[in-house]
Amino acid sequence: NDSLTAIYNNLAVERMKHAQVEVKVTPEFRNLHWSDFDKVEEFVKIGETAMKAKIRLLKEKVSLFQKG
Repeated sequence: NDSLTAIYNNLAVERMKHAQVEVKVTPEFRNLHWSDFDKVEEFVKIGETAMKAKIRLLKEKVSLFQKG
């Protein structure tokens, strides 16, 4: 049911607004400079790799928040 899904999604959004869940993701861009606009794909790949390294921790913290 779309209405029920919308309600659950809104509830989840409201709960996360007040969550004390913090996970710091710090990609290592090495030789890339912020102005290397032609290297967007590299920035994205590095960011994805950094997030994948932290995703388990994030899921654990969110799970603990939802239980508590």
